[in-house]
Amino acid sequence: MPSAEVEHSVEVRVPRRVAWGFWSDPSNWTLDPGIQSVEIDGPFAPGTVGTTKSKDQETQWTITSVDAGTLRAQPTAPDKGSQ
Repeated sequence: MPSAEVEHSVEVRVPRRVAWGFWSDPSNWTLDPGIQSVEIDGPFAPGTVGTTKSKDQETQWTITSVDAGTLRAQPTAPDKGSQ
């Protein structure tokens, strides 16, 4: 399975809890013009599966950890029955 790591940061003048509250709501991710939709199947917690769709691709991922303002997610293999 291909592996990818993406890191992005932005400095804002808001309390960390406000920034994390915004980021931990995947519906806000579509404010990025490159993202068409985000679906998450469960709470914003380890083990939850999600799908991000852009113009050119669809990526399925699983949240592996959420630690005090840091999210780690790993791409998952697509279900071969759905192709």
